[in-house]
Amino acid sequence: MKNLNYLNYFFVGMPLFLYLISAINIAFLCFAMLSTILTGIFQVTIGIKMLMDKPQDKNLQIYIISVVLFFFSVIMIYKFELYDFLNFTVFGIPPIIAIYLSIIIYKKQKS
Repeated sequence: MKNLNYLNYFFVGMPLFLYLISAINIAFLCFAMLSTILTGIFQVTIGIKMLMDKPQDKNLQIYIISVVLFFFSVIMIYKFELYDFLNFTVFGIPPIIAIYLSIIIYKKQKS
């Protein structure tokens, strides 16, 4: 679990690090945005794996439900063309979900 925690720190910190480097060279901004995709894939995969190992864990159930609701809301925004206000509020949710899984992993590593 300790290695998983460090790997999670790497994947969560990589977009931030590349974003900070983009102040020097703007090309890194594109890499920062693309690395968020890798972070999402890593976190969803780890979340699903952890839930399969412990299906009764309420925190992991909340995490998976929030991920599913996020993707469902993005699809609904696209389908019903609600691009105005909802677009900006929905795209603030992935960092909150990433922090939530990071806290879950950190607590599991400590126990």
